[in-house]
Amino acid sequence: MTPIKSNIQVREVQPSDLPLLFELIRELARFEKAETAVTLQAKELKNELFGPNPLCFAWVAELDQEPAGFLLGYYRFSTWKGRMLYVEDIYIKEKFRRKGIGKKLMEQAIQKAREEQLSGLTWQVLDWNQPAIDWYTSMGAELDGEWINVRLFP
Repeated sequence: MTPIKSNIQVREVQPSDLPLLFELIRELARFEKAETAVTLQAKELKNELFGPNPLCFAWVAELDQEPAGFLLGYYRFSTWKGRMLYVEDIYIKEKFRRKGIGKKLMEQAIQKAREEQLSGLTWQVLDWNQPAIDWYTSMGAELDGEWINVRLFP
């Protein structure tokens, strides 16, 4: 892996970043071969990030002042572990991968979890995304093959 570069900046998403965040979300959906699945609207995302009762939080990463990726998360509650940080998505643009940007974003989420005394972080990874699986396990993350994702869209 290329050493982490000091010119990587990670910052909290601001309302002015919403167009960028949407662009990155769409790029992630294309990467996951699910572009048509994105139904989120800008007004909804703005409200959930910056409204009176925010549901989620996000950071953007830049390399040499160029947008490179994002991490979006929210709180979840485990009846066994308590309050946790759920990483909904972490995405790095292809040309910026293997430069330490994902690590910087995850470090930001880990720092938030520590500061807020959360019991840990949790997330999902697609079973075909071997580079991500390898990276997560290299960080010491545990993969759980027992659970099956369940969804219901009423």
